[in-house]
Amino acid sequence: MIPRRISTIEAQRAVYIDFEGHTDEPPFVLGSLVGDRDALTFSQVLLSNRPKGSLPGLETQPMDTKSLDNAVIALIQLARSERRLIAAWSTHERTTISQWCRLDESDVKYLDAAYRNCIPIAKSWKARHHPNVSFEKDVRSGRNRLFRYLALVGYTMPAYLGREQTGQRLSYVLDQLERKGLDYGALTPVAKRKWHALLEHNKHDCLGLKTLMERIASDG
Repeated sequence: MIPRRISTIEAQRAVYIDFEGHTDEPPFVLGSLVGDRDALTFSQVLLSNRPKGSLPGLETQPMDTKSLDNAVIALIQLARSERRLIAAWSTHERTTISQWCRLDESDVKYLDAAYRNCIPIAKSWKARHHPNVSFEKDVRSGRNRLFRYLALVGYTMPAYLGREQTGQRLSYVLDQLERKGLDYGALTPVAKRKWHALLEHNKHDCLGLKTLMERIASDG
């Protein structure tokens, strides 16, 4: 049975995750948000699937680099040890893990039990609390876009981040890195802004999803 409700404690304590990358390739960045009622920890990991030089995080320090396997296993171990759900918008993150990660049987079993696709939860809440709101269907992404649900709870993404920009931003940055010897310092200001925007969008996806799930839990 697909879960369509989330409790307040589950929403507050879940590990919220979001991958950034190109379709049909291993993800490039993993953002994760872990929190309780009064404390939040957001982190981003550069996934070491290919040479890319040192890239800065949002705080300008070099990003932590891990293999995809190690990054995902660390989150599963955290969630298991502290009895947290692992939540994401859609099944994309779960499918990505299945496709690109090598996990042992116990980790797979826990992930299957703990993973929450938040779309059914959000759709059920919308039907109860916003029955007169309808979303237009996007040709590429369907009706259930995260930003539309975030608008219902008053969470607004900064306008400069735009939508559907991750792929082109990542391609632009990688192309420049390859041409400039993997030296981030040699990138153009435009490329640096695109990299920062990619990371900022990833952060807001995690923060916004947590805000949405907590509101849904509160509304009942």
